[in-house]
Amino acid sequence: MALVVFGINGIGFAKITAAGFSAEALDATAAATNYYKAPSEDRPQTEVKVEEKESPDPADVPTGYLEAEDGGKYAVFRLNEVPSSVIADALTSWPKDDIKPEDLSGFEFATRKTGKGNHPWTLKFKGKKAVIVSYGGFAKAGPTVSHTE
Repeated sequence: MALVVFGINGIGFAKITAAGFSAEALDATAAATNYYKAPSEDRPQTEVKVEEKESPDPADVPTGYLEAEDGGKYAVFRLNEVPSSVIADALTSWPKDDIKPEDLSGFEFATRKTGKGNHPWTLKFKGKKAVIVSYGGFAKAGPTVSHTE
């Protein structure tokens, strides 16, 4: 039962054992690295607009970093390290052509490019297309959410 509660609520853990059953949390950095290994053309995007607001900063230090094919360095975050407003914006503006997650148990990782600039957030749920959440900038009227295949 404890494993189900941890999974449903997205609570981070390295390894837990209860009543002879054990589970390990996904390695967010490994999952993100695999995602970014795919060529960018294999990750098409569609944009959806969400209400205008400032881009939130990370809630915590990243769990790791990775280098992507675009030469950028990305910070990798687990669920508890992502600002709740980013998750809310993604779920509120979820693309109409895809079924949004029923809960946060399928959350795999979030990434954000490091360095100066108004960089978007990438949220990945198991079995779902990645969702790119961006907040204004570059003459955009407001935040946008992109959906990658």
